[in-house]
Amino acid sequence: MKFSRRSFFGILPGAALGGKQAAAALAAEAEKLAGVQALGASDTPYPQPSAVQVAVESSKWAAARLDQFFRPAERARRWDQTSVNHLDPDLVSMRSMSLSARMTIQKQRNFDRHEMGERSYLEGVIAGIFD
Repeated sequence: MKFSRRSFFGILPGAALGGKQAAAALAAEAEKLAGVQALGASDTPYPQPSAVQVAVESSKWAAARLDQFFRPAERARRWDQTSVNHLDPDLVSMRSMSLSARMTIQKQRNFDRHEMGERSYLEGVIAGIFD
């Protein structure tokens, strides 16, 4: 039998009518002709972790990250990495303040926003909201 894409898709709907054995035979033939191994084979080189294992590991990682999140050295490092690329509109309109004061206020806002987002994400991973 000549095996091409068109003939494969032409036979495929008939496999459901022929029963499980016909579908298994068709899959074995397609696998043999393609020269690949079917997905989910028992001799896969890497064990697939279960969803529970992944959730537990990510929860442990998030708890450790949240634990070090508020250490003074970590906060100082994040403060140094915080940059100001723009000013919020309310700070732009404050003409009586110096530019450096407005930049400092904007840096604090950026730092707080990032910290709040990171903390809520880590707490969500621990709670199981984000998988």
